[in-house]
Amino acid sequence: TVAWDSDGDGRLGEGDMPIPFDVVDDGIKLNAVWLANRTAVDTERYRHAADYPGVRIDPRATRFVLVADVPLEASTLTARNAITREAFTISEGSLEGSWPGRFNTPVIAKRPIPTQVWKGEISISGRNIIDAPVHIEAGTVVKMAQEAVLIFRNNVEIAGIPQSPVVIAPAEAGKPFGLVALQGQGTAGSSVRNLHISGGTGGRIENIQYTAMLTISNTRDIELSNLKLSDNSIYDDTLHIIYSDDVRIDNIQVTNANMDAIDIDISTGVKFIGGVIKGSGNDGIDLMSSTVDIDGVILSSNKDKGISVGESTEVVVRDSRIEFNTIGIESKDGSMARVFGTSFNANETQLAADIKNWRYGNGGRIDVTNSVLTGGGNVFRADAASTIRITGSHLSPLVEPGDRITFDNVRALP
Repeated sequence: TVAWDSDGDGRLGEGDMPIPFDVVDDGIKLNAVWLANRTAVDTERYRHAADYPGVRIDPRATRFVLVADVPLEASTLTARNAITREAFTISEGSLEGSWPGRFNTPVIAKRPIPTQVWKGEISISGRNIIDAPVHIEAGTVVKMAQEAVLIFRNNVEIAGIPQSPVVIAPAEAGKPFGLVALQGQGTAGSSVRNLHISGGTGGRIENIQYTAMLTISNTRDIELSNLKLSDNSIYDDTLHIIYSDDVRIDNIQVTNANMDAIDIDISTGVKFIGGVIKGSGNDGIDLMSSTVDIDGVILSSNKDKGISVGESTEVVVRDSRIEFNTIGIESKDGSMARVFGTSFNANETQLAADIKNWRYGNGGRIDVTNSVLTGGGNVFRADAASTIRITGSHLSPLVEPGDRITFDNVRALP
């Protein structure tokens, strides 16, 4: 062990800072950057300096003392400038350096944390915060004890395949686990493929409230594909995406969500491609202050909205099917929903636009183009602060547009 004698007692102890090194030929290479103290000088003389009037910063000779668990003897000492990479030799001299300042410590690069590889059957209990990268192989089964928590804070690769997915489920039937989360910027670039999760809840961990069985929080560039989520309890959501950017969700299937199937808050660039969201206790997809694309998704038999668009959200819906919900799409509070080539069938209210929070200044807007709206009474509702526009679409039954609802080239379904 080689260390910087940070407490100045001249011997290796617990308070000293270990310095990583490599053995090179008949010597060692210390893997650290050493900086001289900087001191403000000549404040009167340099009071007219352009950048920092009255201040000049000069480096001062600085002494770093090394200690080790074996005798060290230096016959030659060479170094390399950390910025220019120029090598030079340090010769012995009589200059007495000062002790490093309070915040002047050797700079040591973080070494990569080894990747954990999970395979087979994994048992999880209690609270687990994983700071290492994790690779989970196809066919892995993660059995979660009651209220168990699994939070990843580094890159995650869940590499299930269709015929051998990764499964996360309660260890015992009827004893729901807590949650799974990808938390923080360290998880950026993670990919989750062919993962099945059921039987989770949520929780409050390190003063963070997790309202979902699976949470994606404060991260970016996340890929979720062939994800199956079902049967959460106690907390609202099966999947919660918050404070995240550029999340791609391919072929998601959500069934029997306790409340909202998917909740997306304050996120940008979230994109759904394919999938089925069915039978949730509240909304299929609930959006707040986000930008989202929904392409080729079926939203069916959700007890409130198929898609709830709120709090200055912009969503584009393409080639989807929205059916048997209480409300097909609701847009509110400064939000805009643009819908293309989508089928609305037998929702109690097909489209609704409202203002519910005066702080957003106006209500919701919905523009529907080249779509088909059928079943029930084809009910559309817009309050005084909101608008609905339907263009180039077919209705059955064909109804009158009503206040703040505009039809353009709308015809009865042949």
